[in-house]
Amino acid sequence: QSTHPYSKSIATWLKSQVKEGIAIFDYQEIPGKGIQAITEKGISLFLGSASFVGAEESEVSGSFLRWGDEIVGQFVFETQLRESIIPSLKALQNSHKIALLSGDKPADAVLFEELADFEMHFELTPGEKRAYIEKLEQNGAKVAFIGDGLNDSEALNSATLGISVADDVFRFTPSCDAIISGDKVNLLPAFFRFGKHANKALIACMIFSLLYNSVGMTFALMGYVTPLFAAILMPLSSISVVFLSTAIVQWKKVK
Repeated sequence: QSTHPYSKSIATWLKSQVKEGIAIFDYQEIPGKGIQAITEKGISLFLGSASFVGAEESEVSGSFLRWGDEIVGQFVFETQLRESIIPSLKALQNSHKIALLSGDKPADAVLFEELADFEMHFELTPGEKRAYIEKLEQNGAKVAFIGDGLNDSEALNSATLGISVADDVFRFTPSCDAIISGDKVNLLPAFFRFGKHANKALIACMIFSLLYNSVGMTFALMGYVTPLFAAILMPLSSISVVFLSTAIVQWKKVK
C-alpha cells in the first residue's frame, strides 16, 4: 500500500521470495519514518528508518525490519538515477536555481558530481523539506518541488508548484498541483519552457480581448452598433480568442 520507492522495491522483491503472506491489521504509514501494523497473531511489525524501529543507525540508506521485539535485519538499496535525469538537470540550471532535498544518506552525492553549483541537502525530514521551501518563498522565490512519495507531501503542499512523480498513475499519489509519469521526468525542462510560453499566450489573449471590447464599446456608446451587429460581434470575440490562443500554442509546438 505504501507509495515510497523503498516500500515498492521491497514489495517487488518479496513477491519473488514469499509464496503466501499473512493477514495484518491496523496498518499505518508514518511519513518520513516507515510503516507499521499488527499481525493476525498480535505481533507488532515495523518497517522503516533505524530510529523508527529502534535499531542502531547505519552508514547506508535502507529500511530496517522489526518483528515484535527483534530487529530482523535491514534492506539495503543501491540508488539509481532515472534515465537522462542529469542532462535534464543541466538544462534546468540554465534558467532555474535547483537543489536536492533528500532523506537519504550523503553517499548519494557522488551521483550528481557532474553538476556544478548544485545545492544538495541530505537526511532531511519531511518537516525540514517544507521549512526549506517556505524560507525560499518568504524571500520572494517561486518554488517548484518534484517529489515521489508520501514523505514529500508536506513539501508538495508548501511549494508554489507541487509536482508528484508517479510510476503507476493508478496508484495513490500525494496531494499536489500536477502529476507526471516517472518515465517523463526528463522532459521537465521542456514542460517549464512550454508553461512560460502558455503564460505569454494568455497575456496576449487578454490584451486582444480588452482592445476588442474597448473598441466595440466605444462604437456602441457612439450609437454606431445595432443590436443585431452586437449579437454578431460578441460570439466573434470568443471565437477570435480561441483561434488566437490555438495559433500561438501551435506555433510554439511546431517550432
